[in-house]
Amino acid sequence: MFAKRFFVLSVAMVISAIFATRTVAETLLLEPRDVAPAFRFTMTERGGTVQNYWDGIQTKDLDTDTAFRLFCTDLYTYTSGAFSYSGQIYDTTTLADSPFHSNLQKAQLQSLFDHVYTKAYNDDYSYNNEFYAALLQFAVWEIVNDTGDYLSLRSGGDLRFTNAEVLDHGYYVSSTDTLELALSTLDDWFNAILGDTWSEIGYEEDKVNLTVYIAAGGSHVSQTFIGVDPYAKHYQTPEPTTMLIMGLGIAGAGAFAARRRKKQEN
Repeated sequence: MFAKRFFVLSVAMVISAIFATRTVAETLLLEPRDVAPAFRFTMTERGGTVQNYWDGIQTKDLDTDTAFRLFCTDLYTYTSGAFSYSGQIYDTTTLADSPFHSNLQKAQLQSLFDHVYTKAYNDDYSYNNEFYAALLQFAVWEIVNDTGDYLSLRSGGDLRFTNAEVLDHGYYVSSTDTLELALSTLDDWFNAILGDTWSEIGYEEDKVNLTVYIAAGGSHVSQTFIGVDPYAKHYQTPEPTTMLIMGLGIAGAGAFAARRRKKQEN
């Protein structure tokens, strides 16, 4: 009887630990950019609107004073008030549980981050490669927002690149070479996502845990963001299945020890 109760309790504890992080609300705010990427890109959106972008958003969790980067996923949502200096409350969930992304988008986003994120950012969220860091935001937008059945920012579709600029001593210098390099790099990423051919272009997989941030309350704050979990080392992090197996193993060992002790007592 003791062994059975121990087993059930152990499994319950493991399952609780797995799902406990999915209901956390965080207070986030936008951080000023101390070091901006050296690249700026111009994107033409659906309807012909042209906007300039750099890379993901530097944020800080006011509850833990942890600074990290997030990537906005929706180009067409009113976001006034989000990430204000007063702080906006966000509910967090895993990418797998996100109600805002299709299963296809989830698989493509996971593939993108697994292979590109650690090439763009270091373990402390500083830049590893500013060029990749800027392109990562555009790849997220293409996956989430383009309604076509392909991934490309060259032409057609809902989104496309129209210009690339390099920041040089305070002046923006147009660069055709930079634009072509950006497009060819994104072509490589999108083709690798669709064909699972990352290894063919020399990209190794670094499994990362992704978190989706959903505005908690407020009719004017409906933008969602995605980023690498800032509270867990993003390399070699046990997946829920692994944790469950480990928990079952611990529970089984405990049950075996209890049964053996009871047998010895008899």
